[in-house]
Amino acid sequence: MLPGCLDAQDRAVLTFARDHHLQGRVGAGVQAQLGMTQTRYYQLLLRLLDRVEVAEAEPELVAGLVALRNGRRRRLARPRPAGRAGSR
Repeated sequence: MLPGCLDAQDRAVLTFARDHHLQGRVGAGVQAQLGMTQTRYYQLLLRLLDRVEVAEAEPELVAGLVALRNGRRRRLARPRPAGRAGSR
């Protein structure tokens, strides 16, 4: 990790993501461990994923999270069949 490039909150978000996100265990842990809502966590995490220095410092973590993000975007971008609004 590049400690001089990231503030304490950025490092905490990345550490939490490494320990929980890739295993699908985000949930209430965000509030308990980071003291923020899930919405704020995801805002910060997505911002961090686009930073070059984070990708260089944590290539495996960033690659995994970017793959998850891109998969979600692809699923959300697919047109839904008529008559099935709201189902996934």
